[in-house]
Amino acid sequence: MIAFISSTRGKKTLLMQRGFTLVELLMAMAVSSILMVVLASMLQSSLTAYSGQQRRSSAAVESRAGLEILRSDLRSFCSLPDDPQRTGDDVAPRFVHLPGESALFSDRIAFLRQARGATSASVTATPDLGTLSLVAYAVGFTPDAGGRNSQKLYRRQFTPEETYVKLRNHLTTGAELLTEADWKTLTDPEPSPPSTGSGTDPDVPAPVTSVAEPVVYQVIQFKVNPLRALLAHASDPASVNGAATLTADALWPSQQKPAAVDILLRVTNRGTAAKLNTLNDWRAEGNFQKLLLGQGVTPNDYSDDPEVETQQLRVHLPRY
Repeated sequence: MIAFISSTRGKKTLLMQRGFTLVELLMAMAVSSILMVVLASMLQSSLTAYSGQQRRSSAAVESRAGLEILRSDLRSFCSLPDDPQRTGDDVAPRFVHLPGESALFSDRIAFLRQARGATSASVTATPDLGTLSLVAYAVGFTPDAGGRNSQKLYRRQFTPEETYVKLRNHLTTGAELLTEADWKTLTDPEPSPPSTGSGTDPDVPAPVTSVAEPVVYQVIQFKVNPLRALLAHASDPASVNGAATLTADALWPSQQKPAAVDILLRVTNRGTAAKLNTLNDWRAEGNFQKLLLGQGVTPNDYSDDPEVETQQLRVHLPRY
């Protein structure tokens, strides 16, 4: 050591071999820890924002896909013509709208549509209207693949044969176009057994029957508002955007054809859906009201519902 200190070369060697002091190490570790905390916080914020965006995006895609199916059905809407020989009590049904039991419950609708074929007016001078089918929509609380239950929007398109029988029975005997048993096939559908033939002959195929299929999953609410006209009505104070409405306690007359239909569809994400257990939870009447309706529990204000994607749609029905 004495030799190194007594010479210039030795001093340089001693300085080169000198390490960091304890104070310097502690300061470096403190600065590094602060930087790591800041970076971790930024990363966590980014992941949270990305996760929230993914949840909202998945709910938006789910709801828009279902609304597109409903839009297609409504644009193929068809109403039977008036029969001057009949009275106003037995005219053909044109739009069946059954509102929910409360403002938070979902609605049910049914109407006739034309299933258009591949050929159209571009081939022949007469438009191809296809076959007449009855379509119904309703929300059901049914089991999922994982064993849990959730609300789904179901669609059932009756076959032309089923539609003919229902219309015939309605016009001849006054039977309901859709019975409670029919609605139950939408709100609580059961898997259809495999066809084993018709009657006692297994080689004769059984008549084709329609089944309900889910078109939107994780549904919180499905509301429908038929509009009588799309004109300004001075005598209708509840008119919105020139659309004549019904009073709040009035039922839509099924024999009347709407000029347009307003659709409200509210869908939540998978993360929130995993927290909902009972039917009341899904209807925003249970323990998760603030999660589904906002902190102020505002059913008519959808801007403060971060865990629910709300889509609204207005479809103008064909004139024929």
